Amino acid sequence: MRIGRILCFCLLAALPLPRASAAGRCKLVETPPIIVTMRGLRPTLLTEINGVKARFIIDTGASTSVLSAAAAAQYKLPLRNWLAPRSLWGMAMRMEYGSPRAFIQGFGGGEAGAKIATVRHFTYIGIALSNIPFVVGGNTVGSGVVGLLGDNVLRLTDTEYDFKDGFMRLVRPMDCGEQPLAYWAKPGQAVALDTLRRSSARRPQIIGRGSVDGHRITIMFDSGAPVSVLSLAAARRAGITPHSPGVVPAGRSWGIAGDRRVRMWRAPIAAVRIGTETIEHTHLLIADLDHLLPPMGEGSIDMLAGEDFFLSHHILVAYNQRKLYFTYNGGPVFDLGLPSTEWRHASGARSGPGTNAAELLRRGLAEAAQSEIHHALRDLERACRLEPRDANCRYALGTVYVRDKQPALALKNFAAALRIRPSDVEAHLARAALQLARKDWPDPAAKAAARAAADRDLDAVARLSAPEAQV
Repeated sequence: MRIGRILCFCLLAALPLPRASAAGRCKLVETPPIIVTMRGLRPTLLTEINGVKARFIIDTGASTSVLSAAAAAQYKLPLRNWLAPRSLWGMAMRMEYGSPRAFIQGFGGGEAGAKIATVRHFTYIGIALSNIPFVVGGNTVGSGVVGLLGDNVLRLTDTEYDFKDGFMRLVRPMDCGEQPLAYWAKPGQAVALDTLRRSSARRPQIIGRGSVDGHRITIMFDSGAPVSVLSLAAARRAGITPHSPGVVPAGRSWGIAGDRRVRMWRAPIAAVRIGTETIEHTHLLIADLDHLLPPMGEGSIDMLAGEDFFLSHHILVAYNQRKLYFTYNGGPVFDLGLPSTEWRHASGARSGPGTNAAELLRRGLAEAAQSEIHHALRDLERACRLEPRDANCRYALGTVYVRDKQPALALKNFAAALRIRPSDVEAHLARAALQLARKDWPDPAAKAAARAAADRDLDAVARLSAPEAQV
């Protein structure tokens, strides 16, 4: 694909720093750290569309990069119909009125019509690229995010992900052959390894193997999935059903493509093996995805290893070797809702005190994503003291106070964010939701005032959002 060759050439030109690995002539040429900011359980990267900042989710499970319809309208991008040359996971085709129409099919099997927008000037990790196509469709992503960066961009070089420390890198091995590439591993630290399935243009994602309670499964490593999910069929093969002891309902979920919701359950698992790593005595979400996950030729995908897995590991995807290297970073791998004392591990020692507000903000957001609420509050409060005019910090601190059941402090920080940036749709929406959900008003007058304030916030959301946005 011509765009892919252009991107690959530009990215390789941006890899100036050689690092010698542990073995002989092997060297790793890599970019400086690329800042990744967690928005909830979504790893995001700041880019530019025609000179205007645009934040994308890093989504290793998406076949191609996607813009929401609201974002395309916001950036005033002209759209054209797209006749996809092939069917992709994340993208699919359907015959409609005698001609093919492209649509997005994602988690839960929902569908959304797709068009194409060409971005004349797209800046990715500091590299200026021209005339880059994006598929346009699906729901508004939220949290200031305009779309997904998929495998058509992410897999052009080997890629290192360390979301807990807030960065990723592009890596090019030189003269390494099959030598181990996990250069960051400390002496004695366990390095897990998974052999990746050979990819293709139709199935470019990161696919490996593992097991659940001794039963083999096929795993897609999907940073765009907030949490890991096991298919109901794979769970049944391991003797687990929604009616098994200890299995409890976990609500419903849906993805970027359409409104179809998927039933989910939380199940106790004796052992999950991913590559050479084993996670014992844990829990996984299971969902009725059996007829919705994409066929892989040799079989179906049984599990999505989501952002919970990425946050708890330092990962290198070595496409040329068809290997996935990963080390444990600390924190829960799947049990994000459990108290920290139940999962803390000696090898997951906490990072240092943090030297600046940006570092503390990134770390606090990663801690919040892993349900380390008290640590997140500590780091975010310090970050906001260092940068009192940072609206993102105030908004993030407010969301963590909501999770810590401190609504008054949450409202205070949402208000501070809006004083700094009155056009912050997410802060307006979060403050309105909190006002409407509160039950502890001292008297009817206070409750009525809160509802009136929530109405004003919702009016602001409607005024500030693009007409195509679904809020």
